[in-house]
Amino acid sequence: MRDTQIFLLAQGSQTRMQSLLDTPKQLITLQGEPMLLRTIRLLRKVRPDSELIAVIPDLPVWDAVKAGVDRWITQTNPTYYQMDILRNMRSTFGSASSVFLHGDVMWSSEALHKIANTQKDFGFCVRGEWNIVTGNGRREVYGFAVSSKGYPLLDSILQQPLVTPCFTVKLLWDLVAQLQEVAFEDTEIIRLPGSDYTDDIDFPDDLRGADFVDEFLQKQEAVSLWRGACGK
Repeated sequence: MRDTQIFLLAQGSQTRMQSLLDTPKQLITLQGEPMLLRTIRLLRKVRPDSELIAVIPDLPVWDAVKAGVDRWITQTNPTYYQMDILRNMRSTFGSASSVFLHGDVMWSSEALHKIANTQKDFGFCVRGEWNIVTGNGRREVYGFAVSSKGYPLLDSILQQPLVTPCFTVKLLWDLVAQLQEVAFEDTEIIRLPGSDYTDDIDFPDDLRGADFVDEFLQKQEAVSLWRGACGK
């Protein structure tokens, strides 16, 4: 068992995208590379010691992702609610620490490095301010990390009785709020600055944000080539 398991959550039905895409939103291209494969490539650099696990549908379009990860699993009960995903998957956790990353996110290397290397028992990568690249100001949680030491507390939260919908821990923001109350010192909130282009694709308008990120990456690459040519 490796020190860290990284789960790439990419089994959403993308109902909000309707029929705008001919490919899963997690596989739209950034600089000609499918987004989830790009995330896998970046993770191999920032956490080469981790085990990459894709949570994906068992369909031919995902074959390249299957080939790029250490193993893949299919949830028997896909659900919209993030905490239900964790409840359904808890039996798949090993003894290693676990990191959960949304597969429909355009990750920067910096953001991946921060969430995959958090030193606390719990870590969350969130949008801290307006994204100046995509123009998105929505409040988002892009990833969640839990150490093996934090598993017992996570289990107690996952096992809470679902009394009424208003008290159900459904989303990662709900988990953030609860951990801030009971494990404040052991929880790290990684708030991405506006200059970090990390963003997700939930709605049709977000596809425009993907175009902005693609253009941003191309400019970054051009600057890097120029600096290399100038010896800077």
